[in-house]
Amino acid sequence: MAAMPRASRASSVKAVSRRVEPISRPLEKSNAAPAPFGIGFHPYLTVGTPTIDTARLRLDARRRLATDERGLPTSSAPVAGTEFDFSSGRLIGSTRLDTAFTELARDARGIAAIELDHPGAARSVQVWMDERFPYVMAFSADTVEASRRRRSIALEPMSCPPDALRSGTDVARLEPGGRWSGQWGITPS
Repeated sequence: MAAMPRASRASSVKAVSRRVEPISRPLEKSNAAPAPFGIGFHPYLTVGTPTIDTARLRLDARRRLATDERGLPTSSAPVAGTEFDFSSGRLIGSTRLDTAFTELARDARGIAAIELDHPGAARSVQVWMDERFPYVMAFSADTVEASRRRRSIALEPMSCPPDALRSGTDVARLEPGGRWSGQWGITPS
């Protein structure tokens, strides 16, 4: 793999509270060569259910990325009516997720929101992201060590899909002095 220019400056503003606190990720390219750029975050969330099987997930997306045996995207597929359809919100059940979703439903401000809630208690959490994050990866942790398996779910805002630096899909190109900024957050209730 050819070396990629890496000099850049990044900063984050992070806070977790009951108030909506955005996590902002501005990045400025600081050296003389352009560079490809993509970013993703990997929060693992729980709402107090023994496993995620009894948690309700609402992830309103029209498409998911189909993958090969290595987990690399090969195409996209509609989610309506499939085991990957969480658009109305439903129990996760035994659905195994290591799945990138795209064409996310957004509000008038361009915000996509994914909600995880405990059906038997007043506990929920929302992961939200602006339009700079057109993908979200849902990972049900079926492949981790047994004591942690399906205890939480990762809901991961991403600026580009998995394997994007190889495929070039939705990779930002940062010119010298160029900037990229996006916001996402976690809102518990």
